[in-house]
Amino acid sequence: MDNKVKIYIAILVLIFGITLLVDKGQPKPIDWTPTYSVEDKIPFGLYVFDQEADGIFKQKIERISTQTPYEYLDSQYDSRENVEKYKIKGSFMNISEVDNIDEGSMREILYFVSHGNNAFLSMKVFPKALLDSLKIELKTDFMPNDSISVWMANKKVSAKKYTFNTGLSDYFSKIDTLNTKVLGYQMNRKNEKQVNFIEVPYKNGHLYLHTQPVAFTNYNLLKKIIISMLKTFFLISRKEIFSGTTKLLTINEFQALRCVIFGVSPL
Repeated sequence: MDNKVKIYIAILVLIFGITLLVDKGQPKPIDWTPTYSVEDKIPFGLYVFDQEADGIFKQKIERISTQTPYEYLDSQYDSRENVEKYKIKGSFMNISEVDNIDEGSMREILYFVSHGNNAFLSMKVFPKALLDSLKIELKTDFMPNDSISVWMANKKVSAKKYTFNTGLSDYFSKIDTLNTKVLGYQMNRKNEKQVNFIEVPYKNGHLYLHTQPVAFTNYNLLKKIIISMLKTFFLISRKEIFSGTTKLLTINEFQALRCVIFGVSPL
């Protein structure tokens, strides 16, 4: 190996060493990926929500991570003749960026709701079959917003407006006004009021649909409107909650799932 090659190698090693030292002193770039995972501590993860759920719901939460909503709810259904009802009463919650509920699970959730239970879904994209059955249409505001203002319809629940950092905003462009109750709004860049939170009766139960799952992420969870939304849901349901986007959570009296079921009480 001649001296010129040795010099080149030495220079490359020196440059590499300097690069490592410089990189070591630099903060890691923030990951803004909207994972909505209870495992992620990044801005758009649900780690804080998962950790604080016990305190928010004032109950111990039992996490169930090995079943789909269909598998869990179906296992709680007594199909014997002259029984044909669920062994539990409660509410189901799902928080996600997109439609992550399989068709079988969505049917089972609706069947669960029809037996006098509730479901809270905070998603940017809802199952089409669900929207069609409820006579609801969803649209996306394709004018990106760095942030949007959101507020509750019932000022007794919360009279304040809050700001969420988000990109494209989704909203309910058409609802069955005879049967649907508006619970929340948002304002777009043109200062147009859009519906983002509704309550829809379904047979003997209720569905609560919300288009801003970003509200529950690590970045936004400290804003008090999240608690206002949950209070609206819980004060109406007064039952246990099941949740499960990546896992199911169940608690006695009030319950929550990321796909979560709140308030699973044995019958």
